[in-house]
Amino acid sequence: VNMLTWPFASVGWVTSLVQQASASMERLNEFLETAPEVLSEGDGLKVVHGAITFQRVGFRYPDTGIQALE
Repeated sequence: VNMLTWPFASVGWVTSLVQQASASMERLNEFLETAPEVLSEGDGLKVVHGAITFQRVGFRYPDTGIQALE
């Protein structure tokens, strides 16, 4: 009986993973098939040329104090 426990448990685990993957795929397909609410029009924004320069920019996580960007 003990030798059958692991195979049945693993089949249950795999079945659960397959069901989760199936549900995730359904949600992903729903998202991908959604039509955009804003349609592009020909008179949109003009292309801007130039450069952006960042000086003395940083980011530190508040809870850990880890400097993520310096």
